[in-house]
Amino acid sequence: AAMGLQPQAGDSLRSRLGAALFARVRELATVSEPGVRPISGNPQIEEPEVLDMPSDLPFTPLRFEEVCSRPHTELEAFLTKVYRCIAQGSSEQKINALKYLELICCHMQVADLVVNSSLLKLVVRMLSARRSGGTGHAAAAMPALRARLLSLIGQLLRHACYLEPGETEGSGLFEVLLEGLGDAEVVLRRRAAAALGELLFYIATQPSPGAAVGRSE
Repeated sequence: AAMGLQPQAGDSLRSRLGAALFARVRELATVSEPGVRPISGNPQIEEPEVLDMPSDLPFTPLRFEEVCSRPHTELEAFLTKVYRCIAQGSSEQKINALKYLELICCHMQVADLVVNSSLLKLVVRMLSARRSGGTGHAAAAMPALRARLLSLIGQLLRHACYLEPGETEGSGLFEVLLEGLGDAEVVLRRRAAAALGELLFYIATQPSPGAAVGRSE
């Protein structure tokens, strides 16, 4: 965005351009923001959703501190239980498990872990099932479930600092988010757009594959 015109600079520019041309320039000038704001969960886009810890979960939920401190084998076993709940549980259990993941994935370490696990692949497959008519088609057609799936993707991409290259290439992630932009439900369109924006921002901020780390004079 262009820098906003300061009063003194505006007076000087007005005298050089003339009133008519200066008015056209003012229409193009906007105030730039010094910081980067999140897209997913941004209160200026959508009213913030308050998530409480779900009670109907077929596994004992861990706090994010516990997730980060557990040994690898225990953590793998725990995430397998979460995976099975989302893949095989009732519609209510699926939604509650997705809410739980969204709650703990607001922390970078957990987001990095989940976004590079089979859980993200499962979420993408569930969104794709509605289009392909595959297993889980009926459940995937539920707006409430699709909203939770898209919301989780947005939060994961917002908080994660690293994605394995394969997670964005050939995973179907781009396709399901692009398809979500045309959904009949406005909430789903917003969440798909937010998740896609987070993904594009992540990709845009990554160094080019052949970029030099430093330059010696």
